[in-house]
Amino acid sequence: MQAQILDLIRRLQQDHGTAVIFITHDLGVVSGFCDRVQVMYAGRIVESAPVNDIFARPRHPYNRALQRSIPAFQPKGQDLYTIPGQPPDLSRPQPGCAFAPRCEFARTECRTIPMQLVDVAPGHASACLRVQVEGLPEMVMAAPTQG
Repeated sequence: MQAQILDLIRRLQQDHGTAVIFITHDLGVVSGFCDRVQVMYAGRIVESAPVNDIFARPRHPYNRALQRSIPAFQPKGQDLYTIPGQPPDLSRPQPGCAFAPRCEFARTECRTIPMQLVDVAPGHASACLRVQVEGLPEMVMAAPTQG
């Protein structure tokens, strides 16, 4: 059923020559359906790039953690990766990066400086202060394990 709906959306897009904004949590659908991706955390865009870059070279720590939690990328028999901590309470906005309390790369300034989406590579933007200033260690995504 899902494939039929996606085919219908794609056909309508082509027939009418329009763009489609597709909002989903299903990264598998994103990888096969979208050209460009905007990753959101706590209601804000934290990373924006072509779909291949989002998956091959994730720049924002939330996107990296999100991808690490995909079961198909986990070695068989090991515990599934979970992002530590709790999502923020959006009814009580905090200064700085909303992901900072859960981020393994957070700096002191991340909790106080408002984050801005900034180009960190051609066509690839990140709202991470550390990425913008220093970059992060390269994260290589392994091929999914076969189930």
